[in-house]
Amino acid sequence: MTGMLFILKIEIDGHFHGSADVPKPWVAEILGTDPRYGLKRTFLRAMNDWSEARRACSGNVYGRVARFPLRDGRLYEVARLRGSSSRRHMAREFVAIDGGKRVALEVDEALGRIDGGAPATALDVDEGKDGSSWVARIRGLGMPEVLGWVVVGERRRYRLRDGLYEVSERGARRFVGVAGQSLRRLNPEEALSWLGR
Repeated sequence: MTGMLFILKIEIDGHFHGSADVPKPWVAEILGTDPRYGLKRTFLRAMNDWSEARRACSGNVYGRVARFPLRDGRLYEVARLRGSSSRRHMAREFVAIDGGKRVALEVDEALGRIDGGAPATALDVDEGKDGSSWVARIRGLGMPEVLGWVVVGERRRYRLRDGLYEVSERGARRFVGVAGQSLRRLNPEEALSWLGR
């Protein structure tokens, strides 16, 4: 069924005043990978529902709900607050809408949907303070293809298929080869011979 909509409802935290400590929830449709930001996203505009809103003695407003329209057959990343009021943390989750129903996906499942789902090996790389880590696929002479990723904790998760890759992590670079879902670190000479396969 194409064109079917699912409305995702997220209650806005009553403590939200626009600070980084209590961020606003967001939903983005995933359109593919992006070498700079990991994933190519289109952020959805929330439709605010104030019908159940109430003001507390503190002046905070509770019960405001952000509604996001999600389309069938598409993949979304959802960022929202989780945990008790004293221990709030921002959780990022992936959901797909299949047949008008929301399906929660693990990070590897989401990355698999983005890159076509062929068998792959996961590689986690330290994101670093400046976010300058990256993994690029090498297919021959010329510019390597920088891969998309998803942040998991403090690390970037990549899915690598059979082939040769260059990894930059904390300023150090190395080559890795993937064959049959096994990953092997390579020296420069081995990397050159890997290209000749």
